[in-house]
Amino acid sequence: SGMLVVAFLARQLSWAAESNRQKSRILERIEILGRSIINVPPGEDRLAYLLEEHIPNMFPAGRQLIWLFPDNILYKYPDYWVPDIDEIWPWLLGK
Repeated sequence: SGMLVVAFLARQLSWAAESNRQKSRILERIEILGRSIINVPPGEDRLAYLLEEHIPNMFPAGRQLIWLFPDNILYKYPDYWVPDIDEIWPWLLGK
């Protein structure tokens, strides 16, 4: 019984440590992206390049869309995805 509790606690601690490690990596990548954005000269083309360079490593799964209002897409993943911004925008406003 005591060994079972120790094993359970060890597993929970291991999961918590891994979760914290992943969050720390994401925060580090966000900080690097932030510094890159601050240091880049103004312009949408350069910003789009920075997003393409950094976002895939930060969020490797799922769909991502970064755009300037009203319909200037700076980054989207996957490439074949055709997002319906008119549908996404009301959803975002509701959040």
